[in-house]
Amino acid sequence: MRLYQLSVRPNSRMSRLPDDEVTGDVDVLGRSRRAVILIHGFANSPKRADRSYAALAAGLEDCLPPCPERFATYFRFYWPGDHPLPVFNQATFSTRVPSAQLSGAVLAETLAARLPPDAEVILVAHSLGCRVALSALRWLRRKAGGKGPRVGAVFLLAAAVPVRDCHGQGDFAGRLSAERYQTMYSHRDMVLALAFPPGQLGFDWLAEAVGRRGAPERDRWDLRFSTGLGHSGYWRSPGVAQAVGRAISPLARYLIPELPLATDPPTPEDEGPAEHELPTRAIRSRPGPCP
Repeated sequence: MRLYQLSVRPNSRMSRLPDDEVTGDVDVLGRSRRAVILIHGFANSPKRADRSYAALAAGLEDCLPPCPERFATYFRFYWPGDHPLPVFNQATFSTRVPSAQLSGAVLAETLAARLPPDAEVILVAHSLGCRVALSALRWLRRKAGGKGPRVGAVFLLAAAVPVRDCHGQGDFAGRLSAERYQTMYSHRDMVLALAFPPGQLGFDWLAEAVGRRGAPERDRWDLRFSTGLGHSGYWRSPGVAQAVGRAISPLARYLIPELPLATDPPTPEDEGPAEHELPTRAIRSRPGPCP
């Protein structure tokens, strides 16, 4: 499965801010009717991001018969979410938040300018990359005036975004009419449990990440999935690939089984969208090369 490239990473490795335009396979984007854009998280070099993207691509090949490229065009998006000296990555989380927001705005401007009005976009984002995705959607809502592409689905994997930003008067509380949000979270995510709050220093160091418990439970997400995964386990999860595949292909909606309901029903205090658990086994059907 081919993954085209879009990037806002600056030429200078020392720059924390993204370029003001998207480079890469922008012409291919302009010809796409359905564009699936994968967005890496914090502290990812391009090489590390490529490993994550390849893992999800392999999962989509397993569950999108007969060939994933028949249903969409796929893009790997790069943004400056890492420090040039890896030893300093964890200490610079708070400085990457503005970079994520600006990267999302630049991506959104390109989507609005390049994609035809009848095109559909599906965003799959992980960790701090979820802020990139949500910032892009905020830009489309506020700046594009509804003239951008249709956003069919948004997958937030282990979202390193404060819950308070996603409801009430928060920056990401609004939504476009066509958006369908699926947030995937894990009580076992120790990165979000232990490292996210200190990383919010200068913002709100007591903030809880969306990817920890899937909050806010009410009136925000269309589907919430409890995954039981560690922070880095989402890209290679068969369940994540199946969920994304069902959003990409109408055929896959019938061939990939519905995700089972969680064994523990929500309490009366947690009556939001139904909470699901991801399956642990992928459907194996390796098609041949695309014609």
